[in-house]
Amino acid sequence: MPTRRDIDGEAVVADRWPVDGPHSADALGEAMLALQHLIRYANHATLDAPARAVPEPQDAATIVLRLGDALGGLPQLCDQLAHRADRFAADPALCAADTVSHEPGVQAAIAAEALRELAAAAARLRDLARAAASPLDTLWLDPDQP
Repeated sequence: MPTRRDIDGEAVVADRWPVDGPHSADALGEAMLALQHLIRYANHATLDAPARAVPEPQDAATIVLRLGDALGGLPQLCDQLAHRADRFAADPALCAADTVSHEPGVQAAIAAEALRELAAAAARLRDLARAAASPLDTLWLDPDQP
């Protein structure tokens, strides 16, 4: 069975986005953009070079498990963003574009509700990833077989 090289995921991003901050809208936006591109990279790797990117079932298990762990944080992020949208809704300084059909507070409340729905939908993703990774982690390809 192949050996896996483990990396310190926090160390990979700590120079750019340390968990303890400083936090800003620009830094958070950049982190979300980086996440978008990491997913794009994974999509291309599994489309263009699946035999190299995922050579063994245990590699697939590791990838799926790490994906599940990443997705496992989505409910918290969505809930926290929903809470922030609630705060926007309550802020008397909140304004909305003339093109929207609701008052600004209602617009923010609609966003908060959608974020809560997203959190609920995302809540099962880690468990589903683990359910996929577990059986993959018991398999390997025998190099002696044709």
